[in-house]
Amino acid sequence: MKSGFWFATALASVVCMLSGCNRVSSSDKRFVAATMPPAFEDFRMYSGDGAAHGRQACLAMIRTPFGDAQESVVLERGSGITFDVAATRDGRDWDISSDGAAPTSGTSAVFRFLVVDCVSALEDKYRAEPDDAAAVRSPLHR
Repeated sequence: MKSGFWFATALASVVCMLSGCNRVSSSDKRFVAATMPPAFEDFRMYSGDGAAHGRQACLAMIRTPFGDAQESVVLERGSGITFDVAATRDGRDWDISSDGAAPTSGTSAVFRFLVVDCVSALEDKYRAEPDDAAAVRSPLHR
């Protein structure tokens, strides 16, 4: 009986890995997709390292009329919980996955707060860049 359970568990894990099962709930996926600004092509959340160890770090690839710009931030305040989530634009939709610390039903509210905080910090950082001709016409500059 026990060996059958472990075999089934191992088989389910392999099937999950091969099929792209990524532990992010469908409601959290919808939230992330709805939060992404139109200019974001790619978005990542990960645990900071070095001096930022244990804080949420975020990275975005931002589409501009003059090419792509990459911005990253480390949130100064935080809950002590970090998430490893990737979101990539696939046409009009977003492909959202996690191969690390994914939100659970108990941490979903913290995750959603951090997503909004990350997106806002990335937009603010990009807008704070010097106002050259490319930046002024960027979709994130007002």
